[in-house]
Amino acid sequence: MVAAAGGATWQQRDLQVPAKGLIMTYHDPASYVRLDARTILRAVYGRPTANVRFYETWLLRSEDDGATWSFLTRAADPEKKRSFGETALARAANGDIVAMMRTEPALGSKMWTARSPDRGKTWSRAVETPLHGHPAHLLTLRDGTLLCTYGFRDEPIGIRAALSRDHGRTWLEKDIVSLRADGSGRPGDNGYPLTADLGDGTLVSVYYITRDGVTGVEATRWRNPWKTSPRR
Repeated sequence: MVAAAGGATWQQRDLQVPAKGLIMTYHDPASYVRLDARTILRAVYGRPTANVRFYETWLLRSEDDGATWSFLTRAADPEKKRSFGETALARAANGDIVAMMRTEPALGSKMWTARSPDRGKTWSRAVETPLHGHPAHLLTLRDGTLLCTYGFRDEPIGIRAALSRDHGRTWLEKDIVSLRADGSGRPGDNGYPLTADLGDGTLVSVYYITRDGVTGVEATRWRNPWKTSPRR
């Protein structure tokens, strides 16, 4: 949908994309990046054909403020043994675009990442991270480091956060912290965090979580535990 007159009226616009078996979106604050007044990136994913079980991730990219879009493949397993699904995007402090991707099968899997040095036009090969869980939200902090918050769906069920000190190139296990570890219920009932940097060293992460059979939206207000500067 395209807004006009300050949002008073709307116009529906169909995007011309390659024929796929299934195309799905991920929630906007995590999968949408506006690079400037003209350039927009949006992560989507789905099945290349109806008879393929595993997902691929793609990128919609516009250089004319959404009037037209290109459609790029960001990550796909040619052997069809691993799905790349819900994908978070962020612009790192060095200008690279970083993608953190959910993988399937969910249990026992870790998220994978890819990066673009040219504003989303081309992407590196996807690599595995030590971050076990999904899905992710990426945020470049005011000190230039890159934060990933994500749901942890094995015991102890909860919300975790990790830091990259080199603009998303590497994620170290020592930099993983637990924000919540008191979830319960089936493993899928928690996650989808969004995190905001309040600018004074305080972060707020909002997510949903199930405890004692009740699922609700909750938040954790926390201090940056790393206190570090990014590597160049």
